[in-house]
Amino acid sequence: MKKFLIGIPAALLVFVVGSKLYYSYQLDKNVDQLSSQLQMFGVEFDYKNAEVTFGGEIKVEGIFLQHPASYLSVSVDKVAIVTGSIFAVHDVLNDLQHQFLPAKLGLVFEGVRLPISFISDNSANPLDLPTIATPTCGDGNAIASNEWINVGYSHIDLNSARLNYDVIGGGQQVNIQFSQDVTDMYRSEINAEVSLGAASRSMPAIVSAASQATLLNFSVDYKDLGLNHKVLSYCETETQQQAAQLLAGQLQDWQDAWRLQGLEIGPQTLELYQRFLQNSDTFSLEADANGSVSAANVDAERPFALFGDFTLTAKVNSQAPVELDINKLPSDQAGSWKTRYIASKTPVDEKDIEINLHRDKKVYVAVDNLANHTHKDLYIETVSGKTISGQVISLGEEKIQFQINHGGGYVIRPVEYPEISGVYFITKSKQ
Repeated sequence: MKKFLIGIPAALLVFVVGSKLYYSYQLDKNVDQLSSQLQMFGVEFDYKNAEVTFGGEIKVEGIFLQHPASYLSVSVDKVAIVTGSIFAVHDVLNDLQHQFLPAKLGLVFEGVRLPISFISDNSANPLDLPTIATPTCGDGNAIASNEWINVGYSHIDLNSARLNYDVIGGGQQVNIQFSQDVTDMYRSEINAEVSLGAASRSMPAIVSAASQATLLNFSVDYKDLGLNHKVLSYCETETQQQAAQLLAGQLQDWQDAWRLQGLEIGPQTLELYQRFLQNSDTFSLEADANGSVSAANVDAERPFALFGDFTLTAKVNSQAPVELDINKLPSDQAGSWKTRYIASKTPVDEKDIEINLHRDKKVYVAVDNLANHTHKDLYIETVSGKTISGQVISLGEEKIQFQINHGGGYVIRPVEYPEISGVYFITKSKQ
């Protein structure tokens, strides 16, 4: 009996070690196959180690990814799927084999080094409007990808990014946690509880239920590690504005960014953001749904619009929490405001104006002579260095009404006289 009892832990040890070696071998073989497949597409993929640990991490370390044609290279210290234990690895693989979503899982990236070009200002939005989170330079535009080096970043160094989920009640609810730690930028954590209502953890049941999932609540914790300070310092140098002017422009851009999401920021929320800009340290947000906030109703183009369906409480720099006054704009009001805003911000770049100086000619028009050029195609050069194209509809004592073609229609933009540095039209002659 004594020998039998001694043999139990020995057999368990053999099983655990054998499982680790077997799963590590399978992982290494699969990663090698992935590397060969990527090479067929001209992508270089190297790694130093692939193994399954006793702690249940399915990890690949020392990854280097390069695509010579696009000059893209990425290095990653570690990518890992976290199961919890070596015994859980079997359960996870068994679930996946039988098309079940594992009840609990984590995904980890560590030591990711990306070129700064990964922060791109190219989007479907023609204005590249400011994001909600990052300050602008008070000109209505986000920091462009080619500006980030001047801000102080040549690479994005992602210390870690972790995504964890936990399925509750066999598919009834999912709790999600996502955290990031970016060197010299920020540290953040987002937690969310989602009512899924799936009948089971089977993949078809999960997929079927996902379209009707509802967001119950979420929270955000943010720690600035230098991002805001560097952006503000860059903006001060770039714009040569006084701090008060720059701050006013940034606050206006932030309000505009929310309006483009169909929301109006109240004075309490604006004051809170102003406090954060003046001393960028920590920010936390708690959000509880007012009723049912369905995933099916989330607008991909205006994801922040869902904030209007939550009771929001936030605090800055560990001060007392404040209930945010963020309200939905009526749809017709939000639409007309967006149209006017786009018209006021859309420049026509000189390189896009089809003018051949060998046969076409810019003919400048005096501002006090615009009455003789109404309803003609004109180009207005502004003191900010932008050019807008359209037609003068009417002239007032302080400003003109300028019609700008946009999106298959047109909008009317008022242009004040001090804003105008020059007006011209283009004449074309035969070659």
